[in-house]
Amino acid sequence: MQLVFALMIMLQGVQQPDRTSYWEDIDRCKYFSNRINKQSLNYYKSFSKSPVRAYCVPVWADPTKTTILQ
Repeated sequence: MQLVFALMIMLQGVQQPDRTSYWEDIDRCKYFSNRINKQSLNYYKSFSKSPVRAYCVPVWADPTKTTILQ
């Protein structure tokens, strides 16, 4: 098992487990999380709640069964 960072995506408050990606480096994970969050705030600024949210969480993953991005 390897400690990695899962980029979690939520659409209109609903977790999207099929859209999760796994990152070796927290900084890369946070980069994409920040980009997604900024994009959705700019694009959907007329909504009171952004329909797209992203965040990173540490998880244990088996590298033989999970694609871990660099």
